[in-house]
Amino acid sequence: YLSLYEAEEANDGQQVLLTVVAQEHAKKSAELEKEVARLLEAKVAFEFHAAKDKAEALGNMQQSMEAALADKVSKLEHSEHHLQLKSDQNDHLKEDLKEKIALLAQREARLLEFFKAQEENKEVIADLQEKLELR
Repeated sequence: YLSLYEAEEANDGQQVLLTVVAQEHAKKSAELEKEVARLLEAKVAFEFHAAKDKAEALGNMQQSMEAALADKVSKLEHSEHHLQLKSDQNDHLKEDLKEKIALLAQREARLLEFFKAQEENKEVIADLQEKLELR
């Protein structure tokens, strides 16, 4: 009986020890599961904030690019307007030049008529002087 009793006591001790080990293992497993859950939650929060920051940065970059594009469009429109003004001025100067050339052509024609008339007058005067001398 004594050895049976001692075997039962040893068996009971081993069962208590196994129960304690199992409880500690369950406790550590629960703690590890909580830690994994906490780390997963932290990872999700980090990824969420990273995605939010990236979206914000992309939004800022888009606004910056839109502002730069608007500025370039404005400068281009200003340049086009300036070129149109220069073109209009150039057209106006061309018209003025054509008018001045036409006036010069008219003056040249009148001068030629005047010189021709003057030559004719010289001839008439020379004829008259000749007739006067002959008398």
